[in-house]
Amino acid sequence: MATLLLALVTIAVSNQAAVDDATLRKAQAEAARICAVADIPIVWGESTFRVIVRREPRGGPGASSPSALGTTLGDDHSHGGASFVFYDRVLRLAHKYQQPAAAVLALAIAHEIGHLLLPAPAHTATGLMKPEWDGDDIRRLLMRR
Repeated sequence: MATLLLALVTIAVSNQAAVDDATLRKAQAEAARICAVADIPIVWGESTFRVIVRREPRGGPGASSPSALGTTLGDDHSHGGASFVFYDRVLRLAHKYQQPAAAVLALAIAHEIGHLLLPAPAHTATGLMKPEWDGDDIRRLLMRR
């Protein structure tokens, strides 16, 4: 069976939440690994696809759902797009389920990259694109090497 391999995708990360460099590097490496499992090879650099890590949402999308770890603007990303990941929410979820912050941040970044690359609505009943994760979901996602 042939595997569809997408072209290399470049993602720019803007660290507005002042996440420490080591945590962000670990999260980026893990997010790249997660995307590679789905045959989506990514690199980090300047791009029309942006992931912005903020402490909390500043109104607008994401603010209305207190459990959302992030949000992606718009539905058509054929020419790029922007996603936000909310680091304080990531930290709360990581602590709640006793998981490393970098690992949960990686999942949140990979989830939002999914929104940038997949047609809307991109949510699924299980897996990385599930709208909300519990502790079992996170453990399963992190164990899928």
